[in-house]
Amino acid sequence: MTRRELNPTPGRYWHGRWSAGTIEPNRRLYDFELVYFHAGKGRVITERGSYDFAPEQLLILPPNLVHCTVAVTAVERYCLHFDWYGDCLRHRSPEPPYVFCDDEADFRPELSAGAPDLSELSFPCFRQLEPGAATELRRLLRAFGETGSEWTAELRKRGLLLEILALSGAAATPETAVLRHNRTFLKAKSRIDAGFRQPGLSVSGLAAELGITANHLAKLFRAELGRSPSGYLQQQRLALAEQLLRSGAHTVREVAFLSGFEDPNYFSRLFRQRFGRTPSELLRSGD
Repeated sequence: MTRRELNPTPGRYWHGRWSAGTIEPNRRLYDFELVYFHAGKGRVITERGSYDFAPEQLLILPPNLVHCTVAVTAVERYCLHFDWYGDCLRHRSPEPPYVFCDDEADFRPELSAGAPDLSELSFPCFRQLEPGAATELRRLLRAFGETGSEWTAELRKRGLLLEILALSGAAATPETAVLRHNRTFLKAKSRIDAGFRQPGLSVSGLAAELGITANHLAKLFRAELGRSPSGYLQQQRLALAEQLLRSGAHTVREVAFLSGFEDPNYFSRLFRQRFGRTPSELLRSGD
């Protein structure tokens, strides 16, 4: 059988930093995403396993795989979306090439990129770069990000993508994942991400919904996030509460209810423990 001719086509690009403790919402890709970790440590959690990353490592994620990224320390990373055959229909849309699992948008697999006919690679593809190769990859990624949008620039981006993929495959050593069945964890996390504003959402109720015990659910969360599901639920609620208080559009009592807390006094105690000042003090400060 004749191998289909590769025609790698670039998509979106992003370079930035995350603070320690950042936890990304679960999502599915329509295309492939090359993620190069320049600084920091963390974990990419997928349905097929967990990838503990460190500086100068890269990961290529495939379409339709539920995953999220966790920053254990402050992290700097480069992300480049692409397809292998120029066949990702989502690239023809202004919409992002992914769908978060906690929103109402349905994932449409017919818009996804095709998998490459490459026996040398399996996805996710996790690699360690040598120092020289890492420096060159950073140069190529920065050049890609600095290239404009005119048609000549688009040709330049295609050329840079080819160099990036060739370097990523040839100048890297394969790394392994911690193989775990993460589907139950990711389902639980998506449920919390989507429903943490609901005061009635509880860990025991979530465990029953998933058909497991609360203790088992706690083990899953501690293995992947280093915290309990109730701790993660509380973190999501407090993060939203901080945003609402900084907006100055609501009273402390309103913020408590909007963030999923049933008791404003309990909310105030937790908020002070987390941020070192009360909700009222933050509201008055106008920071």
